[in-house]
Amino acid sequence: MAESMTFTNPEGEQSYFFFAKYGDALTDMADVVYSSIKSKFVIAKDMLIVHRQESSLFGLDRSDEMSIEYVPHTLTLNDTLILEMFWEMIAFHQLAISLGGDPPKYPDLSGLCDRSIP
Repeated sequence: MAESMTFTNPEGEQSYFFFAKYGDALTDMADVVYSSIKSKFVIAKDMLIVHRQESSLFGLDRSDEMSIEYVPHTLTLNDTLILEMFWEMIAFHQLAISLGGDPPKYPDLSGLCDRSIP
């Protein structure tokens, strides 16, 4: 059985806590593992790039204008799930190291974090 949670502490730091328990009915023993990760991250603003072109008089008078606006990013459910997966991967990675095994490689999450894909 395992449980995990992500929360923000009073100092504004984001924390992740993972707790797992494995009970062995044959030996009547239980293994308990926990991992606690504290971090400070900031969500980047989204960029809105606007390119305007105007022409008149059969193209003789033409203007080009490009502007960039920064829009605060609202955390979505998908963003929260990606953060939860990220912290879980770190917990399992550290758990494997503490047990003397080879830690698993971190998966490539770049496709999940790419906002250019509609």
